[in-house]
Amino acid sequence: MYIDYLTEQGYKAELTENKYIIFKRQGHTLFIDIQEKDLAFFRVALPNIWPIETEEERAKVLVASDRASSIVKVAKVYTVEDDVWICVELFVNQPEDFKGLFERSLSAIEDAVFVFTTHMRHENLAH
Repeated sequence: MYIDYLTEQGYKAELTENKYIIFKRQGHTLFIDIQEKDLAFFRVALPNIWPIETEEERAKVLVASDRASSIVKVAKVYTVEDDVWICVELFVNQPEDFKGLFERSLSAIEDAVFVFTTHMRHENLAH
């Protein structure tokens, strides 16, 4: 279902062995996380948008992540090891209901990237 929809929308999508459907949008690689035991759960994620190189930077990342997560509806900005990820997680009534929310979910991710990176660049210029 997800691959068919992405293909119809003009994306080249593929299923990984980890049950992720990966696709590219505007130069970024995103993935849809398939939860076979919870089909009402929909998650699309953009991993590795910002590497964390020092503990000082990690502190700035946490502030910027909180800011972006609090401003952008349904977007979550968080760390995975030494990288920053952004995702949108939703509950849908039926698995195919994601279609009506897909573009808005991607827009939320893009907005969160903008808020996060703007905050990080401003913080780096200030120091």
